[in-house]
Amino acid sequence: TVAEQLVGSFGAKITLVGRSPLPARAAWANHLQMHGPNQSVSRRIMAVQRLEGLGAEVEIVAADVTDYAKMLEAKSISEQRFGKIGMVIHAAGFVADAPLMTKTALQAGDVLAPKVHGTLVLDRLFPDGSLDYLVLFASSSTTTGPAGQIDYIAANEFLNSYSKMRAGGKTK
Repeated sequence: TVAEQLVGSFGAKITLVGRSPLPARAAWANHLQMHGPNQSVSRRIMAVQRLEGLGAEVEIVAADVTDYAKMLEAKSISEQRFGKIGMVIHAAGFVADAPLMTKTALQAGDVLAPKVHGTLVLDRLFPDGSLDYLVLFASSSTTTGPAGQIDYIAANEFLNSYSKMRAGGKTK
């Protein structure tokens, strides 16, 4: 939805980065026919098709935001195709509701990683002033405090704190 708005308003060129790869473009029609429109990969394919239908140029890269080497590669792919990156939108996240006392450190780490470690990876890749805009998607969970989401709340509060730390810098 955000990408559609950026394409419609600014003609943005979009690099979509996600942990899971999409099938090769040549296999999209077959995938949609075999799996239908409600399957997760099908929804992702159709989202890319919607963007391209709006006239967008779209690059798709499979990379985990917590993996510096993969994200460096994703950055390079995007820059090779589109030139300088002007905006990064960090919307990765993972929720795993469960009572605090039943969560292991590993489970909590899985929830914290995309937002906390992913943000630190992006900070290394895009130091202040290297982008025009850095957009971080946090959550209202930091004010509503939903039960079973203490790790998710902490991850989002990290994003809030990070954005305050970066406020006033060269990147908006």
